[in-house]
Amino acid sequence: MYRRFKVWPCGETALLLQFGRSISIQTSQHVQRMFYALKDRKPLGIIEIVPNYCSLLVVYDPLTVDLHSFVEKVREIEKEADQFNFGKVKTIRIPVVYGEEFGPDLGDVAKYHHLSTEEVINLHLTPVYTNCMYGFDPGYILLLGLPRRLETPRLENPRFNIPVGTVGIGGTQTGIYPSERSGGWRLIGRTPLKMFDLHREPPILVDIGDKVKFYRIDREEYEQILSRVERHEDPLSAYIQS
Repeated sequence: MYRRFKVWPCGETALLLQFGRSISIQTSQHVQRMFYALKDRKPLGIIEIVPNYCSLLVVYDPLTVDLHSFVEKVREIEKEADQFNFGKVKTIRIPVVYGEEFGPDLGDVAKYHHLSTEEVINLHLTPVYTNCMYGFDPGYILLLGLPRRLETPRLENPRFNIPVGTVGIGGTQTGIYPSERSGGWRLIGRTPLKMFDLHREPPILVDIGDKVKFYRIDREEYEQILSRVERHEDPLSAYIQS
């Protein structure tokens, strides 16, 4: 369905295309269609496209194209955007070991929602999530689809040195830390897979619009997969469904 967006200039080299103000799968789908339409059409002057939940930041070269012409071209492409089906969408199965040192906040999340830890794990495993945008680091996927019963406030005081691959919950979202960093999400588990790896092509495992399905593993399986990943012997095709 043809849907217009609002255009907000961002300095002299970028436009913000705003499709809405509230986070939802429907709004995100409009963003994703336009993201892939622009990537396919590649209008003159375009440098970079950065998707968000409700908007797209489009960076362009003002020495190549003027603002008025660029906006008109972008609006023309929008009329064709519905024929784009989010690129080559994949479903990625991501193994996770839950609790203990891998997910130190699992018990607190269970207590907050008056659930058992097993109920929290099962609820987290149930959905097929959608990657709608990237966060602070390359490959930091922010997923929509978290059950409402697991929506949990962030920590008042962020942690430092969160391990690579840690799975967390922050408000209405769940996601995976692709690098060691600080953060305020509730940590419930960890995956041995790398979300971002410069030695891999493509380096980012989960693309915009891709689906994510978590499955549970134990500590021994985690160590085995991690060992293969670190030796670059773990084929990603084993986790990707077309």
